[in-house]
Amino acid sequence: MRENFYRLYQFNHWANKKLAEVLKNDYCEEGARLLSHIVNSELIWYGRINNETYHSIKLWQLHEPFLLKVYAVESSLNFFQLIDTCPEDDFLKEVKYKNTKGEALETCLSDILFHVVSHGSYHRGQVNKALIEAGKEPVNVDYITFSRLGKS
Repeated sequence: MRENFYRLYQFNHWANKKLAEVLKNDYCEEGARLLSHIVNSELIWYGRINNETYHSIKLWQLHEPFLLKVYAVESSLNFFQLIDTCPEDDFLKEVKYKNTKGEALETCLSDILFHVVSHGSYHRGQVNKALIEAGKEPVNVDYITFSRLGKS
């Protein structure tokens, strides 16, 4: 399980970083708002997993392009460390946390880890739509493109 999650988070890191670099050089506010939401939610989820209040970040808080990349890297490092150090059995354990409405919930760690990556993929598609609507080029951040890197 560890290797699969590590690979998914390598993809997640690559895709977030790629979009952050594009937004830094060719700013689009809606794209930045959506990428900010992705990294904010990753940092919030990491805090929930570790039973801590993480950052003072709000879910839809907008960040400047430089901070987007900083938070994207910080989030990736957090999740890489979590995946590397998590005992194999703990991937199937329930995590107790409160959602943004303050409701107490429990979710299996592996489901949370998968959710974080799929949530990011969903919103990265919206970032590309925002780029197109702003007259800018979309960025290919598909998993299959990532998987081909270094294989040609």
